[in-house]
Amino acid sequence: MKNILFLLLIPFLSLGQDIEDSYFTGTNRQDVNSEYPVDITITKLQKSGVSGTVNYNSLGCSGELVFVDKTSDYRYVFVDKLTKANDVCW
Repeated sequence: MKNILFLLLIPFLSLGQDIEDSYFTGTNRQDVNSEYPVDITITKLQKSGVSGTVNYNSLGCSGELVFVDKTSDYRYVFVDKLTKANDVCW
């Protein structure tokens, strides 16, 4: 199976708050005509390692989140590596 990498930025409102052991749900907007629900689970932050999962249930796609870094303005950067996908996900 092919894997596609996506960049996810998760801004966090409370500057001192950790995101380990957290669950997020929301809507992903790729462009004006493309919106779909997304569920994100962060387990343990491991730089360059798998740190959580992402599920695009309505598309039938899911994957692993690899933690890249935290920016100076407290945004967490992850790469989304799809492990379950179909033609809709590409």
